[in-house]
Amino acid sequence: MNRRLILESLIQYTIPIERISADLGLLPWDSEEELVELREGDIIKILERYVNGELSAQSVESWANLIECREDIKMSNRVTETILILANPALNGVLSIEGSRKLIARLLQR
Repeated sequence: MNRRLILESLIQYTIPIERISADLGLLPWDSEEELVELREGDIIKILERYVNGELSAQSVESWANLIECREDIKMSNRVTETILILANPALNGVLSIEGSRKLIARLLQR
């Protein structure tokens, strides 16, 4: 699988996080370019999956941790801030249904 496909699988969380993590581990960390973009809608889909019981809070945290600080994923400031919140529950509180709904509402605001 090439880098772009692995990153797209990560953003969409279409395969188990352990496999995505292993695939990412085979790639060099540094990247000269942003190959994919993480958008507000992508995060909303992940949070909706959590709210619907498809993903656990730990799964969402693991997902966000794999995205956090990547040079090959383009993110707006608002998306970056949301990923930092999701990736760091020790600093921002454990993800909850109510917290997810608040994040979704914040991401939907223009």
